[in-house]
Parts: sequence; structure tokens; C-alpha cells
Amino acid sequence: MDKGIATRLALHKTWVDSMGSRGALLSLEDADFTQANLPGQVLTSAELPGALFTESTLTEADFFGAILASASFDRADLSGAMLGKANLDQASLRKAVLKKAQALKASFYEADLEGADLTGADLRRAYLVEANLESCILRGVQLDEASLHGARVRGADLRGALGLSSIHATWLNLGSREAPVRLEGAALKQWLAEQSSEP
Repeated sequence: MDKGIATRLALHKTWVDSMGSRGALLSLEDADFTQANLPGQVLTSAELPGALFTESTLTEADFFGAILASASFDRADLSGAMLGKANLDQASLRKAVLKKAQALKASFYEADLEGADLTGADLRRAYLVEANLESCILRGVQLDEASLHGARVRGADLRGALGLSSIHATWLNLGSREAPVRLEGAALKQWLAEQSSEP
């Protein structure tokens, strides 16, 4: 990460702290934060579509309301991060760590979270339509009123997940994108109940 971006991060924090009266909103397309060490970084409402956060440390970072569409967080550590109302549509979070992340009303439309660890995360009212949740660790996740229509869930670990009876999903995909296996109706309800209650 170059000094120019570091300066803009500082200006953005000033912008957030002053409620926009000082500093400057961080707005960068395809910015490179690869392997950056940014624990607790304030990125509230930042506009960072296509940004690269691959293998970055972002524990307890604040991305509330940020625009992160098509960004890459592969193998990044987002434990305890604030992602409420953030736009992560079509983002890649493969094998990312999002333990206890706060993602209330966040949007993950068509996002790739394969192998990600979301243990204890708050995904209430999150939008996960057609997201790839294959092999995700979703133990103890809060999913009240989350939207998961068409999400791919093969190999996902949903033990102890909360709110599954209130999710919005006419069907889930137990197959792949290329060869979907639709789970719907009574079979879907039974599968969800079995997954969440397994020891």
C-alpha cells in the first residue's frame, strides 16, 4: 500500500469523524490493499468497488455502508468487522475469516464466499441471493430474515445457526453453478432443520 492511499485513509477517517465537514470521502476504483495491515480501520461509507484486500488484516474494521462491489477479500481476516448495509455484490471472499462480523442488511448478491469462516456472524436481513456459500462455516450465524434464494450451500456447516425458519428462500442449490441441484418446498424446510440441529 503506497503513501498516497495511506494519506487518503487518514483523510477519510477525518471525514467520518467530522460528519463530512473536514477531510475527504475515500472514493477509489480497483485500489490495491493486498496484504495490508488495517485492523480497526475506519472505512464507513467508503466507495471502493473492485478493491483488492486479498490476505489483508481487517479485524474490527468499519465498512458500514461501504461500496465494495466486486472487491476481493480472499483469505483476508475480517473478524469482528462492521459490514452493516455494505454492498459486497459479486465480491470474492473465498476462505476469508469473518468470525463475529456484523453484517446486518449487508448485500452479498452473487458473492463468492466459498470456504469462508463466518462463525457467530450477524447476517440478519442480509441479501445472499445466488451467493456461493459452498463449504462455508456458518456455525452460530444469525440469519433471521436473510434472503438466500438460489444460494449454493453444498458442504456448508450450519450447526447452531439461528433464524433459519425465517429466511427468505424459495430454493437453495446443493449442486454447483453449472449443475444446480434444487432444494425447495418441504424438503428445503426439513434440510434446514436438520442442518442447524446437527451436533
